Amino acid sequence: MPNQKKLIVSHAPFWHNGSRVTDRSRQVLLGAAPAALFGIYQFGGPALGVLALAVASAVLWELAFTRIARRPTSVGDGTAAVIGLLFGMLLPASAAWWVVVTGTFIAIVVGRQIYGGIGANPFNPVAVAIAILMLSWQRQMDFDIALVNFPFDFPALYPLSAVKAFGTQAIQHISMADLLLGRQIGGIGTTFGLGLIFGGVYLMRRDVIR
Repeated sequence: MPNQKKLIVSHAPFWHNGSRVTDRSRQVLLGAAPAALFGIYQFGGPALGVLALAVASAVLWELAFTRIARRPTSVGDGTAAVIGLLFGMLLPASAAWWVVVTGTFIAIVVGRQIYGGIGANPFNPVAVAIAILMLSWQRQMDFDIALVNFPFDFPALYPLSAVKAFGTQAIQHISMADLLLGRQIGGIGTTFGLGLIFGGVYLMRRDVIR
C-alpha cells in the first residue's frame, strides 16, 4: 500500500514551551502580591478579610463544582486562587461577605466552569463577576460610599468617579506621585500604581504575560 500522509487537525495550543499551569499561577500570585499587600497596609484588617475570603471561597466553589460535575479536581493548579485574589483586589475593603462569596461564585462557576473550565472561557471570569456585581449592587461597588468611614491622611476620592461626575478639574490636586504611591481610594489592590507596574514588569520578565 502507498504511504499516505494524513492531515491531523487539532485545537490550540499548537506549541508548548514546557511551562505548567501551576507555575504560571504561582508567578501571577507573586506579581499581584505587592499591590495586594499595600492594600492590606492601607485599608487594614478589613482588606485582609476580603482577600482571604475571596481566595478561599473561589477555591471552594471550584472544588464543589468539579465534584458535582464529576470533573477532575483542578484546585491544585492554582487558577482558582488567582481568580479569587484578583477579584478581591478589585473590591472595596468594606465589601460585605455575601458580595465576596457571590462574586467568586459568578467568577468560578458562571464565568469559567460552565464553559468547560480553564482555557475554554470566552471572557475573563473576574471581569464577568465585577460587571455583574456593578450592575446588581451599585452601592456596594461605589468606593466613595464604601470607604467613607476609613481614616486617610489624604483627600478620600475615587479618581474615576470624580472625573465622570465633575470633570478633570475635580482631580487636579491628585498628582502622578499620588497615583503611583497609593494616595487615592479604590479597590484593595488597585490604588498602588507602583506595585501594579512592578508586578506587570515582573510577569513580563517571567514570560507569563503574552
